[in-house]
Order: sequence, then structure tokens, then C-alpha cells
Amino acid sequence: MHGASSLVNAGRGDLVDQEALCEGLDAGHLAGAALDVTTPEPLPEGSRLWSTRNLVVTPHVGGFFHLPVTREYVVRIALDNVARYRDGRPLRNVVAR
Repeated sequence: MHGASSLVNAGRGDLVDQEALCEGLDAGHLAGAALDVTTPEPLPEGSRLWSTRNLVVTPHVGGFFHLPVTREYVVRIALDNVARYRDGRPLRNVVAR
């Protein structure tokens, strides 16, 4: 049975047992997860989090944007990437693992 719950952590990386999260996602106990914070940061290239299905890892920028220009820039990139994804074009600013 697949889980209907999702987990989002934008607080502190050590609040989530990352290995247990990967196991829960792989077993289908959770529908998905998003982590804006991890332990450690930056997340090492070989971390299991990078290869776990239904898990989104963001580069610790999911919080409030203090400068309006930053918010405008991020929204512009996100909207452009949505259009690129829809059209099957390469995305901008992909985080390499």
C-alpha cells in the first residue's frame, strides 16, 4: 500500500532521520518528501538522498526571500523552467550531483 502522506522539512536537517526517510519512501510508506535542509550541508555527492525516488532536495533556499529582487529573480527562473519542462527543453540551473 502506498502512503498518502508527504514530508517537507525546511527547518533543520537533523530533525529528520534521513536514512529512515529513504527507507520509508522506497517502501511506499510515504507518497513523497521535500528537503530544503539536510545533514550535512552541502549534501555529499554519494548521499542516498540523491537517488531516492519521490524526494526533492533543494539547495536550502526554500525559505523567505529577504530582498524583493531575489524573489523576483527566483520566480522568473522558476516560471522559465516550468515552460522549459512543458516544452521538453533542458532546465536552467540544474544542481549537479
